[in-house]
Amino acid sequence: MQYVLITPTKSETQYLSRLKETVLGQTARPVEWVIIEGGNTEDLQIVQELFDGNDWIHVIRQRRFPRTGYHHVNLAQAVNEAYECAKVICKERAVAFSFVGKTDATVVLPENYFETLLSEMKREPMLGVASGVEVGWYKGRIIRNEPIDNLALTGFTDIRLYRKSFFEQVGGYPLTPSPDGSLLVKAVNRGWQVKVFKGLSCFEYRIGGSKIGIWHGNKLKGKLMYELGYNPLLYFLLTTYTAIRNPPYYQAVPALYGYCLSAVRRERRIDDDEIKEYFGHTRLQEVVRAILSNLRH
Repeated sequence: MQYVLITPTKSETQYLSRLKETVLGQTARPVEWVIIEGGNTEDLQIVQELFDGNDWIHVIRQRRFPRTGYHHVNLAQAVNEAYECAKVICKERAVAFSFVGKTDATVVLPENYFETLLSEMKREPMLGVASGVEVGWYKGRIIRNEPIDNLALTGFTDIRLYRKSFFEQVGGYPLTPSPDGSLLVKAVNRGWQVKVFKGLSCFEYRIGGSKIGIWHGNKLKGKLMYELGYNPLLYFLLTTYTAIRNPPYYQAVPALYGYCLSAVRRERRIDDDEIKEYFGHTRLQEVVRAILSNLRH
């Protein structure tokens, strides 16, 4: 049972040499690896030159950008374009695969990362989404994004393995402000298991939301969570908890500002009722139960 790997990247050429080493060093390599560049022509040429000479590695350029600027909907579009490319290549080469891996450009993985996820997913037929734990650092301090006790769907890194049957069931990456989070919701709603393996880590060179700067990144995150339909109380609880748990501790301020600004402007929310229902109602109940349970212990 094999997997294809997808890496969306945009103007991140400085990280790709390390990414190349970390994927080439995997004990279970992908049968095909598609890297999709969303930056300019110069970036595309640099990436193509870096990965030239490996016939199972394919560099393509993103064709469509549904939103202007830096937006996760564009990232979701890139993943879907790369997946369609991978399917065509596998069909032409008569290569079968049962899993879809996704990795960012800014990570370093242990050599057994995908082998471990593959082994676990083969062992559990209903495991639809699996990841390790993201580890990074901020001002000399190690940050480990562990799952929150008694609260499902937390602790997932974006470096994941998806079961192909699940991935195709939901039509690939949803074009939402939080495609990775939305996929977890869709998996659980359809009876799939999702799991973070705490003994498996990946190192992230950039802490979450910092690609465009920590302040602007968290402000954008607040805006995106409003678009997803997050209940205001839910967003306040999660944002405050995250800021207390991991530095930089001020990150809650721009996140809440971005959310409130979008609310005041009454900006458009997504059309996916399944996601809006979950983040607007169900998730708040789960978070409150988790907080009460953790307080009792």
